[in-house]
Amino acid sequence: MEIIAATARGLGMKVMLKPHVWRPQGDQPLTGQQRELWFREYGVFVEHYARMAKRIHADTFCIGVEFGPLTEDEAQWRALVARVRAIYAGPLVYAANFGKEFESIRFWDALDYIGLDNYYPLPDDYSAAAIVEKVERVAKHYGKPVLLTEAGYSSAVGSHRTPWADHPPSPVSMEEQVKSYEAIFAGFSEKPWFAGVYWWKIETDGSGGPADNSMVPWGKPAMGTLKKWYGRPDDFVRGYEDWAGTVR
Repeated sequence: MEIIAATARGLGMKVMLKPHVWRPQGDQPLTGQQRELWFREYGVFVEHYARMAKRIHADTFCIGVEFGPLTEDEAQWRALVARVRAIYAGPLVYAANFGKEFESIRFWDALDYIGLDNYYPLPDDYSAAAIVEKVERVAKHYGKPVLLTEAGYSSAVGSHRTPWADHPPSPVSMEEQVKSYEAIFAGFSEKPWFAGVYWWKIETDGSGGPADNSMVPWGKPAMGTLKKWYGRPDDFVRGYEDWAGTVR
C-alpha cells in the first residue's frame, strides 16, 4: 500500500485510502451486544488505517464503506470520526450505498465530504436528472460537497438498469457503457457541490478490451469518454471550489 501510494504521488496523482470490509454483518442483523462488539473492533481497524493514511500522506481517508443498518448508530459513528481526526488531519468521507443508507445518514455534518457509491439505476433515456436531484437534496441540507466514491457501468446490454452488476449475463455493448458514463458527467459535472467521481473499476491487471463486458473501461470507447471530460477546461472545478469555500 505504501509503495503504491508513493508511486501514485510521484506521478502527480492524489490518493484516497478506502479500506473495504466485505460482508460486515454476515447474513443476519446484529443484536445489541453484537453491535457494541462490532464497533469496538471496527474502531481498532479504522484507527490502524487512519495511521496508515497519515503515514502515506493520503489526501483523503474513507472511514467506511456500505455498512447499511450499522450507520443508524449515529453516536457511534460520530465517536469514530473523532477518534480518526485525533490521528489523521486530512479530509474524511464515508462511502454510503445508494438509496436508503445514503439518504438517511445523519452524521454527514461530521465529515468533510458526503460520499455516495452511486449505483442508482439510470432510466432508459439515460438522464441522470432524478439521481442528481436526490443527491443535491442531501448536499444542500448538510452544506457539504459530494464525492461519488464509486460509480460505474458494465459494457453490457442493459447495464444502466443494474449498474452494480459486474460481468452481467448479457451481451457486450460498448455503447451502453459510454452512454452511462456520459449521463453521469453531464448530470453532475456542472453542480457546484460536486467534488468528483471514483470510477469503479479501473483495474491495474490489464483486464478489459472489446470482448470484455465488465465495468473496466480499459481498451474500450468509455476510456475516451473519460479523457474527453477530464480534458475540459476547469471552470466547473473552480465553481466547486467557490461553493465549498462558502459552506465551510
